[in-house]
Amino acid sequence: MKRHLARLSALAAVIFALESSAADPVADSAFPPDSILRSPIALEDQSGHTFALDALRGHPVLIAMFYGTCRTMCPQILGTLANIESRLGQGERARLRIVLVTLDPEHDDRAALQALAASHHFDPARWTVARTTPEDLRHLAALLDVRYRRLPNGEINHSSKVQLLDRDGRIVARTERVSGFDAEFFERVSAMLGTGTR
Repeated sequence: MKRHLARLSALAAVIFALESSAADPVADSAFPPDSILRSPIALEDQSGHTFALDALRGHPVLIAMFYGTCRTMCPQILGTLANIESRLGQGERARLRIVLVTLDPEHDDRAALQALAASHHFDPARWTVARTTPEDLRHLAALLDVRYRRLPNGEINHSSKVQLLDRDGRIVARTERVSGFDAEFFERVSAMLGTGTR
């Protein structure tokens, strides 16, 4: 009898837990399986603040990878992001977040990221310039399908991509056209910000 009661008690506990989780808004807010925000990657921004990827939830995000001493594609990536932002309305800009993650955390320390953000007049309310550990960097690059390798001269050969994440961190559009204006990609960004849809 005691064993039977114990089983009933355990079953009741499981049912209660399931019912509680179904009603729990935290449980209902689980990320979609294809969200990159599910990854436990930690980033440090230009102010030294450490945050997890899931802190980006709730806003459409433009995300790209770069490094500070790059003199070829990276300035074009930054220019592409600034160009997109400049074409948006004030309300659209307020809803957008832009995240740049360095491929060279060894040299792009907090001071270097601060200097870069200041030189480009990035609004810290919308722009985040960040670094992470080499291990998490490899993980994030894989999630974003960015390939990179360090060359003997110290430069980094890497993919040049700007990606649009929806409010749940799913990649919904991307462009590799960073040497000019990609009108189709801009329309995807504007549509998401203008309608408030995902």
